[in-house]
Amino acid sequence: MLSANFLAVFFAMSTSVLFGLLSVLVRRGGLYANSMSGIFIGLFVSLPIMCIVSYAIWKEEWWNLNGIVLFCLAGLAGPAFSRVFLFLSINNLGVSVTMPLVATTPLFSSVLAYIFLSERPGPLIWFGTFMIVIGSALLSYRKTNGQNWERKKIWMVFVSTIGAGFSFVLRKSAFSYIPDPIVGATISCITGLFVLCTLLPVLPKNSRPDNMKNKKAWVFYGSCGLINAAGFTLNFAAMSHGDVSIVAPLTCTAPVFAILCSYFLLKDLEKITLSICIATAITVTGAILISWKFL
Repeated sequence: MLSANFLAVFFAMSTSVLFGLLSVLVRRGGLYANSMSGIFIGLFVSLPIMCIVSYAIWKEEWWNLNGIVLFCLAGLAGPAFSRVFLFLSINNLGVSVTMPLVATTPLFSSVLAYIFLSERPGPLIWFGTFMIVIGSALLSYRKTNGQNWERKKIWMVFVSTIGAGFSFVLRKSAFSYIPDPIVGATISCITGLFVLCTLLPVLPKNSRPDNMKNKKAWVFYGSCGLINAAGFTLNFAAMSHGDVSIVAPLTCTAPVFAILCSYFLLKDLEKITLSICIATAITVTGAILISWKFL
């Protein structure tokens, strides 16, 4: 029988592959509609499928208020805030800038797990986290070399990472009450959609959904929704088997796959520079060091 740690690593790496591809599709979809449109289209396409599957596998003992509330809070931190600002960042800064900076998520998730889950990462894990921060800083202060992006909007990435860090901890806590990743992902996504609909009236006009009738936007963002749903569920599965200290770093190796996909699919939108590659390599090396003892 496969160990829990092995399953956690397998599911986390699978999540990383899907999220790397997702970031590229989001960037391409931005040619046809804005980020908020992409989020709604993705949820409209994926949520019905997730709800049907959750209904089919539901068990009576899963009616647990604590578990439902925790998954709802995870959805508030994750899809509602983390994903919104991830999409905004990708469209404003680009895949190559956004994804390596998103790798700082283990810093926040490890600290929160230390405080709330009593996890005690060793020196190697903290050193790996430090490398992630250094790699992200190098990327932030690099010369653009022809790639234009607004540094004043870099705060979007960190709002996304803080939300993701809280979401990791909340998901892990929720599995003590409802131990199914599909159900957990569905509850979180429903919460995220509800919060987004609630926030729409107070959002600036340029941040509200636009061009929702564009067929190409539905093709690209609909694909994003299905990939995001699969990646989200795999991330929940990883979290149900392993500690935050294992899952969060491995999930953040997505920059490797994002860079590869960008090179082949976004040549007209993205310029992959040497500094981007170096910063990404440092960030990913830190993530590997964090999870090394569990492999």
